[in-house]
Amino acid sequence: MIATLSPESAFTPVPHIRISIVEADAWDGGSPLTTGPDSVNGGGPTTSSFGFDAGSPISRSVNLPEGTDTVTLWWRSEGVTDLVAGAVRRPMTTAFGHLDVEAGFDVNTGYEVECFDGTRSLGRVWLGSAMLPWTGDPDGCIVQQPLNPYLNAVVTNLDGSWPSLTWNAPGELVRVQGARYPTLVGAGPRQAAEEVAVDFGAPSRSVAARVRATLGSQSEPQLPVWLIRTHQGILPRRFYAHVKSLKETDLDRMGDDEWWSEFTATVAEIARPAPGLQLSPLSYADLDASYASYTARDAAYGSYDLMDTDWALSGAAG
Repeated sequence: MIATLSPESAFTPVPHIRISIVEADAWDGGSPLTTGPDSVNGGGPTTSSFGFDAGSPISRSVNLPEGTDTVTLWWRSEGVTDLVAGAVRRPMTTAFGHLDVEAGFDVNTGYEVECFDGTRSLGRVWLGSAMLPWTGDPDGCIVQQPLNPYLNAVVTNLDGSWPSLTWNAPGELVRVQGARYPTLVGAGPRQAAEEVAVDFGAPSRSVAARVRATLGSQSEPQLPVWLIRTHQGILPRRFYAHVKSLKETDLDRMGDDEWWSEFTATVAEIARPAPGLQLSPLSYADLDASYASYTARDAAYGSYDLMDTDWALSGAAG
């Protein structure tokens, strides 16, 4: 089988790394017209549908253990290993595809697939690593709702934001009579970062509305959690934060009546909530909107696996 990692900077719905595993014996980078059961279309920068449109996909031959019927994806970056959101115990037949819409920018991210036969783990297989480049404003970053990547905003990281991170290691020093050194009675290893100050600028009313939407509304409530994806500074490239309170200030940053809004908060780093849950970037409504009929749609794909991973159609339904 061929595993491919494709960094894609387009907002569909946000910049991401596309992971695919297809049943093939060899990779043919070829041209956008490459076909055949034992090759995969390498495509070009504008390729859609079956192609890979990231410019330089990374591919390698992999062997999944016999009997694999479901798979779970794991990511590894900056000394941390965790589940890829939305890719937990997914069915594996002739192909598998997923978008890591939470990948860090300008840092290597490695991927492993854990294979299962029923409830029995068959071990993990290394898929390779890739780097997702940041292509926007040098001072920009993305805040998004972890459970719904469509709820996101590109904001400006203002001067002084996250100048320091504080990690605590709860515990007490116990001194025993006659002993030179005290004994540490602790609650475990160093904890996540606390009291992290964030200071973001939104350059328009529409961007400010998108920031507020990431944390939900009365009609569409969301978890009070941000995934902050930056490409600079000391903040981890995937930073999940509990936003207990958020302050918005009307701001004339440019001095020429250009409307800005400033968002400030003091957040705490947390584990990614509900890693098995995430709104899929591709829906059946997107597929229906892209074809004149069910017959035309079915004829365009060699299998349902290919249909379900045609990420180029994400958002077609609006």
